[in-house]
Amino acid sequence: MRNVLVTTAFTGAVMTATSLPAYAYWIYHYDGAYNSAETCEQARQDFIQQNTDAGQMFSAGPCAYRDRNPETNSGPAGWYYRWGIFAA
Repeated sequence: MRNVLVTTAFTGAVMTATSLPAYAYWIYHYDGAYNSAETCEQARQDFIQQNTDAGQMFSAGPCAYRDRNPETNSGPAGWYYRWGIFAA
């Protein structure tokens, strides 16, 4: 995965054979450089639908116009949204 921001969140120290790992984290990424708010929103809705159907815990921020890719601080201007998926 190229240009992916990984953040971690500590969720506890106890772990058993049947529980989640002692740590879990969110993976965040900006998707975008769309030429319109409508195109960005359609891509965002597709992301939401795909992850809902898959039962994946996720977040999807609103579309916003940026003068460059907010993840790399370079690249094309356009409409971007930030998504995240939960990994354990």
